[in-house]
Amino acid sequence: MNAVADEIKALGRRAIAVDADVGDAKAVAEMVKKALTEFGHIDILVNNAGIVVGLAPVVELEEKFWDLSMRVMAKGTFLCSKAVAKVMIQQGPGGKIVNMASILGKSGGAFTAAYTCAKHAIVGLTRVLAAELMPSGIHVNAVWPGYAETHLLHLKGGAFDVFPGLAGTDVEGVYNIIKAGTASGRLGTVEEIVSLVEFLCLPDSNYINGQSIVIDGGGVMI
Repeated sequence: MNAVADEIKALGRRAIAVDADVGDAKAVAEMVKKALTEFGHIDILVNNAGIVVGLAPVVELEEKFWDLSMRVMAKGTFLCSKAVAKVMIQQGPGGKIVNMASILGKSGGAFTAAYTCAKHAIVGLTRVLAAELMPSGIHVNAVWPGYAETHLLHLKGGAFDVFPGLAGTDVEGVYNIIKAGTASGRLGTVEEIVSLVEFLCLPDSNYINGQSIVIDGGGVMI
């Protein structure tokens, strides 16, 4: 977080990094308070906290991994949206909330029960929030990314650590499986995902609300 804040400051912008547990209401409230103290208002919320744990068949999935996935992603999105929406309503029209879902929240996938179900919850919450907040001029949408090339794929317990054993192949084999599942034949980039999130935060997207937009290189077409 500090590295991101430093990068923003290097661009001549103001930024603060707040270490907060998004699954804890008090921590979220304190985070929002610090943001308001520093900036005076909150115009955009991007719910991007995520975790990938417990990649295993459902019959072997440990309850602690299910609970952690729900706490960070489903509950975290709920608590942050609740706290920030209250601020946005008081500020007046113009607020933007973008929730980071996943293509697995649309299509599902073996060995991903905890992650997939948490992302499904985010999609449902996005639609509910959009319906409730639209009268206040606040737009809520979600992004459904496919696989993107990030370091998270290679962490211990991540896709490229676990899937080779589950699929009976190696990391290159997993790459090939993923690429074969997209019309583009490749993984996405962080910049491509960010560009969609950025658009949903701009006034140009004001006629888009309650949507979950797929950005996966055409994977859902295959």
